[in-house]
Parts: sequence; C-alpha cells; structure tokens
Amino acid sequence: MRRVPILALISFLLACAAPLSHPARADDSHAQSEHEEEDVSRDALRRMVQDGKILPLGVLKAKVLAQAPGELINVSVDRDEGRMLYEFRILTSGGKVTEVEVDAATGNIIEIEND
Repeated sequence: MRRVPILALISFLLACAAPLSHPARADDSHAQSEHEEEDVSRDALRRMVQDGKILPLGVLKAKVLAQAPGELINVSVDRDEGRMLYEFRILTSGGKVTEVEVDAATGNIIEIEND
C-alpha cells in the first residue's frame, strides 16, 4: 500500500490548472530531487484524472462530506492491489475522527470507520 502525502494532493489540485516547475539551484540539489519524486506522484495522479481512470478529489470530497459531515483534516491516496483508494479523515462536530475510504475510480465508499 502506498500513501501520497496531503501536500502532494493539494499540489496536484493546483497543478491541474497550470503545470508547476521547480527551478534548479546549485544549493538545493537534494531538495530538488525530493520535489522531483513528488512531481512524479502528482503527475501520475493528474494523468489518471485526465484519462478518466480516477475521479477528481473535489468530487469525492463532496460525496464523503455528505455521508460523514465535519471538517476535513487529512486526505491520502493509497494503492491497494492495483486499485487507487482515497482515505479521508474528518473531525466531526462531536470531536471524534471519522475515516472514510473511497474507491478513487468509482467513487464508491468502501468503509466508514469512527475512531
């Protein structure tokens, strides 16, 4: 199972509107290589959305919050046996965290777990 950090997802959404670039500087070659790894993940997600293989995060977010109202505090993307899954963590009005797992391709809610 592979997780993509929330910052990569946010960057992915921003990148859908315009391509991002990371200028090279002599003093940050290590930092640049880390960004390049993140770009590959964002690019792969962007291509999957553009190709219709997975649904956009915004579509799934609306569906999840309709089923489990609250404040979205974290989103991650997992690859499980070749299937892409979004995992949403939501802080409910009662102060509990609810985790909602969604099939990224179909939008079907797979599991709702209350912590």
